[in-house]
Amino acid sequence: MEEFTLGRFLYREPWIIPVILGFMIPLTGIVFGTLTNYWRRSRQTELDAALKQQMLDRGMSADEIVQVLEAKSQPSKVGCRERRSVGRESC
Repeated sequence: MEEFTLGRFLYREPWIIPVILGFMIPLTGIVFGTLTNYWRRSRQTELDAALKQQMLDRGMSADEIVQVLEAKSQPSKVGCRERRSVGRESC
């Protein structure tokens, strides 16, 4: 009986390499995207908590804190190109 080795298997079945890569590349992208999204959301939560603590330490009222947080979370309606063409802040 012939000894089984990975090299011999891949030599006899070369089509398996593109198949494995076809599965591994998207899987790696999904895992990487999920992990970086989780890291970004947890970091954003830490920063929001630190901001709230700083505002409390400065003696801001709850209404002022809400006003600051709502102003911060409003996305800009103007895109990067429009700002450059008008001469406003750069991206």
